Amino acid sequence: MKKLITFLLGLVLMTAMVGMIVVVAAIYDTASQQTIDSFFFQPGNLSSQRIGVPARIEDLSDEKIREMLVDKFITEYFYVVPDVNNINTRISGTAGLARLVSPELFAQWKATIAPEISDMAAAGMMRTARVIEINLPEIGDRWQITYELHTWTVPNDLSLAPIITRGTMMVKMRYEPGFWKDTSGKEINIGHELETGRDPSTIFKFRVFEIENME
Repeated sequence: MKKLITFLLGLVLMTAMVGMIVVVAAIYDTASQQTIDSFFFQPGNLSSQRIGVPARIEDLSDEKIREMLVDKFITEYFYVVPDVNNINTRISGTAGLARLVSPELFAQWKATIAPEISDMAAAGMMRTARVIEINLPEIGDRWQITYELHTWTVPNDLSLAPIITRGTMMVKMRYEPGFWKDTSGKEINIGHELETGRDPSTIFKFRVFEIENME
Protein backbone atom coordinates (compact mmCIF):
# COMPACT_ATOMS: atom_id res chain seq x y z
CA MET A 1 0.00 0.00 0.00
CA LYS A 2 2.82 2.32 0.92
CA LYS A 3 4.59 1.60 -2.37
CA LEU A 4 1.38 2.33 -4.31
CA ILE A 5 0.98 5.71 -2.60
CA THR A 6 4.62 6.56 -3.33
CA PHE A 7 4.16 5.58 -6.99
CA LEU A 8 1.00 7.69 -7.35
CA LEU A 9 2.67 10.66 -5.67
CA GLY A 10 5.63 10.40 -8.04
CA LEU A 11 3.26 10.20 -10.99
CA VAL A 12 1.47 13.36 -9.84
CA LEU A 13 4.80 15.20 -9.45
CA MET A 14 5.93 14.14 -12.92
CA THR A 15 2.62 15.29 -14.40
CA ALA A 16 2.97 18.66 -12.63
CA MET A 17 6.53 19.08 -13.92
CA VAL A 18 5.46 18.30 -17.48
CA GLY A 19 2.61 20.79 -17.12
CA MET A 20 4.98 23.49 -15.87
CA ILE A 21 7.34 22.85 -18.78
CA VAL A 22 4.45 23.20 -21.24
CA VAL A 23 3.30 26.47 -19.63
CA VAL A 24 6.83 27.92 -19.63
CA ALA A 25 7.31 26.91 -23.27
CA ALA A 26 4.00 28.53 -24.20
CA ILE A 27 4.95 31.76 -22.46
CA TYR A 28 8.34 31.81 -24.14
CA ASP A 29 6.78 31.18 -27.54
CA THR A 30 4.23 33.93 -26.99
CA ALA A 31 6.99 36.41 -26.16
CA SER A 32 8.84 35.51 -29.34
CA GLN A 33 5.72 36.21 -31.39
CA GLN A 34 5.20 39.73 -30.07
CA THR A 35 5.38 42.57 -32.58
CA ILE A 36 5.58 46.35 -32.26
CA ASP A 37 3.43 48.43 -34.58
CA SER A 38 4.55 52.01 -35.25
CA PHE A 39 2.07 54.84 -35.60
CA PHE A 40 2.81 58.39 -36.79
CA PHE A 41 0.53 61.36 -36.29
CA GLN A 42 0.38 63.41 -39.47
CA PRO A 43 -1.18 66.82 -38.71
CA GLY A 44 -0.61 68.49 -42.06
CA ASN A 45 0.21 68.05 -45.73
CA LEU A 46 3.58 69.86 -45.57
CA SER A 47 6.85 68.00 -45.21
CA SER A 48 7.67 70.11 -42.15
CA GLN A 49 4.49 68.90 -40.45
CA ARG A 50 4.36 65.21 -41.26
CA ILE A 51 6.31 62.14 -42.25
CA GLY A 52 5.35 61.11 -45.74
CA VAL A 53 5.19 62.47 -49.27
CA PRO A 54 5.62 66.28 -49.30
CA ALA A 55 2.92 68.44 -50.81
CA ARG A 56 3.38 69.38 -54.45
CA ILE A 57 4.39 72.94 -55.16
CA GLU A 58 1.21 73.31 -57.21
CA ASP A 59 -0.84 72.62 -54.07
CA LEU A 60 0.62 75.60 -52.21
CA SER A 61 -0.50 79.17 -52.76
CA ASP A 62 1.98 82.00 -53.28
CA GLU A 63 0.98 83.38 -49.89
CA LYS A 64 1.75 80.07 -48.20
CA ILE A 65 5.13 79.79 -49.91
CA ARG A 66 5.99 83.35 -48.90
CA GLU A 67 4.96 82.61 -45.31
CA MET A 68 7.18 79.51 -45.24
CA LEU A 69 10.14 81.45 -46.65
CA VAL A 70 9.75 84.21 -44.07
CA ASP A 71 9.63 81.58 -41.33
CA LYS A 72 12.81 80.07 -42.77
CA PHE A 73 14.47 83.50 -42.71
CA ILE A 74 13.52 84.07 -39.07
CA THR A 75 14.78 80.59 -38.14
CA GLU A 76 18.14 81.11 -39.86
CA TYR A 77 18.48 84.56 -38.33
CA PHE A 78 18.00 83.51 -34.71
CA TYR A 79 18.34 79.76 -34.12
CA VAL A 80 21.06 78.32 -31.87
CA VAL A 81 22.25 74.75 -31.46
CA PRO A 82 24.99 73.73 -28.98
CA ASP A 83 27.53 73.27 -31.76
CA VAL A 84 30.14 75.94 -32.48
CA ASN A 85 30.88 74.37 -35.88
CA ASN A 86 27.28 75.08 -36.90
CA ILE A 87 27.53 78.82 -36.34
CA ASN A 88 31.01 78.95 -37.88
CA THR A 89 29.61 77.41 -41.06
CA ARG A 90 26.76 79.90 -41.09
CA ILE A 91 29.15 82.82 -40.57
CA SER A 92 31.32 81.63 -43.45
CA GLY A 93 28.38 82.15 -45.81
CA THR A 94 28.42 78.64 -47.26
CA ALA A 95 25.05 77.75 -45.73
CA GLY A 96 22.08 79.26 -43.98
CA LEU A 97 21.21 82.93 -43.89
CA ALA A 98 23.70 84.09 -46.54
CA ARG A 99 21.54 82.61 -49.32
CA LEU A 100 18.38 84.37 -48.13
CA VAL A 101 19.52 87.96 -47.54
CA SER A 102 21.48 90.71 -49.25
CA PRO A 103 25.27 90.95 -48.69
CA GLU A 104 24.74 94.12 -46.65
CA LEU A 105 22.21 92.50 -44.31
CA PHE A 106 24.40 89.40 -43.97
CA ALA A 107 27.35 91.59 -42.92
CA GLN A 108 25.09 93.32 -40.40
CA TRP A 109 23.97 89.94 -39.00
CA LYS A 110 27.59 88.77 -38.65
CA ALA A 111 28.47 91.91 -36.72
CA THR A 112 25.47 91.90 -34.38
CA ILE A 113 23.58 88.60 -34.01
CA ALA A 114 26.23 86.02 -34.96
CA PRO A 115 28.56 86.81 -31.99
CA GLU A 116 25.65 86.30 -29.59
CA ILE A 117 24.84 82.97 -31.24
CA SER A 118 28.49 81.91 -31.00
CA ASP A 119 28.57 82.65 -27.26
CA MET A 120 25.31 80.78 -26.71
CA ALA A 121 26.49 77.76 -28.71
CA ALA A 122 29.76 77.63 -26.77
CA ALA A 123 27.75 77.66 -23.52
CA GLY A 124 25.66 74.70 -24.68
CA MET A 125 22.46 76.70 -25.13
CA MET A 126 19.72 76.05 -27.66
CA ARG A 127 17.21 78.43 -29.26
CA THR A 128 14.39 77.95 -31.73
CA ALA A 129 12.53 80.64 -33.64
CA ARG A 130 9.20 80.81 -35.44
CA VAL A 131 6.96 83.39 -37.06
CA ILE A 132 3.79 84.33 -35.20
CA GLU A 133 2.30 86.89 -37.57
CA ILE A 134 3.09 88.66 -40.86
CA ASN A 135 1.47 91.96 -41.75
CA LEU A 136 1.92 94.40 -44.64
CA PRO A 137 1.51 98.01 -43.43
CA GLU A 138 -0.86 100.22 -45.37
CA ILE A 139 1.94 102.73 -45.95
CA GLY A 140 5.39 101.76 -47.20
CA ASP A 141 6.89 98.50 -48.43
CA ARG A 142 8.10 96.98 -45.16
CA TRP A 143 6.49 93.87 -43.76
CA GLN A 144 5.83 93.69 -40.04
CA ILE A 145 6.90 90.29 -38.69
CA THR A 146 6.20 89.12 -35.17
CA TYR A 147 8.33 86.17 -34.06
CA GLU A 148 8.75 83.98 -30.99
CA LEU A 149 11.97 82.58 -29.53
CA HIS A 150 12.30 79.57 -27.19
CA THR A 151 15.65 79.49 -25.40
CA TRP A 152 17.07 76.66 -23.27
CA THR A 153 20.00 77.99 -21.25
CA VAL A 154 21.03 74.75 -19.51
CA PRO A 155 21.84 71.64 -21.61
CA ASN A 156 20.51 68.17 -20.78
CA ASP A 157 18.05 69.36 -18.12
CA LEU A 158 14.54 68.42 -19.20
CA SER A 159 13.06 69.81 -15.99
CA LEU A 160 13.75 73.40 -17.05
CA ALA A 161 11.17 75.15 -19.21
CA PRO A 162 12.45 77.33 -22.04
CA ILE A 163 12.56 81.11 -21.81
CA ILE A 164 9.95 82.43 -24.25
CA THR A 165 10.32 85.88 -25.75
CA ARG A 166 8.64 87.72 -28.60
CA GLY A 167 9.84 90.44 -30.90
CA THR A 168 8.78 92.44 -33.93
CA MET A 169 10.80 93.62 -36.89
CA MET A 170 10.05 95.62 -40.01
CA VAL A 171 11.42 93.80 -43.03
CA LYS A 172 12.07 94.99 -46.56
CA MET A 173 11.97 91.91 -48.74
CA ARG A 174 11.20 90.66 -52.20
CA TYR A 175 9.25 87.58 -53.21
CA GLU A 176 8.13 86.62 -56.71
CA PRO A 177 6.39 83.40 -57.69
CA GLY A 178 8.71 80.99 -59.47
CA PHE A 179 12.34 79.95 -59.18
CA TRP A 180 15.70 81.59 -59.75
CA LYS A 181 17.31 81.31 -63.17
CA ASP A 182 20.89 80.40 -63.99
CA THR A 183 23.45 82.69 -65.60
CA SER A 184 22.13 81.89 -69.08
CA GLY A 185 18.63 83.01 -68.16
CA LYS A 186 17.13 79.53 -67.99
CA GLU A 187 15.22 78.28 -64.97
CA ILE A 188 17.47 76.14 -62.79
CA ASN A 189 17.18 72.36 -62.79
CA ILE A 190 15.35 72.00 -59.50
CA GLY A 191 15.68 68.22 -59.28
CA HIS A 192 19.43 68.35 -59.79
CA GLU A 193 19.85 71.18 -57.28
CA LEU A 194 17.94 69.33 -54.57
CA GLU A 195 19.73 66.04 -55.22
CA THR A 196 23.08 67.77 -54.69
CA GLY A 197 21.93 68.91 -51.24
CA ARG A 198 20.90 72.49 -51.93
CA ASP A 199 18.60 74.08 -49.35
CA PRO A 200 15.09 74.07 -50.93
CA SER A 201 14.37 77.59 -49.66
CA THR A 202 17.15 79.03 -51.82
CA ILE A 203 15.59 78.02 -55.14
CA PHE A 204 12.74 80.52 -54.75
CA LYS A 205 12.85 84.19 -55.78
CA PHE A 206 13.08 85.42 -52.23
CA ARG A 207 15.48 87.91 -50.69
CA VAL A 208 15.52 90.06 -47.55
CA PHE A 209 17.30 93.40 -47.90
CA GLU A 210 16.78 95.39 -44.72
CA ILE A 211 15.37 94.92 -41.25
CA GLU A 212 14.47 97.28 -38.45
CA ASN A 213 13.91 95.82 -34.99
CA MET A 214 11.02 97.18 -32.96
CA GLU A 215 10.61 97.02 -29.19
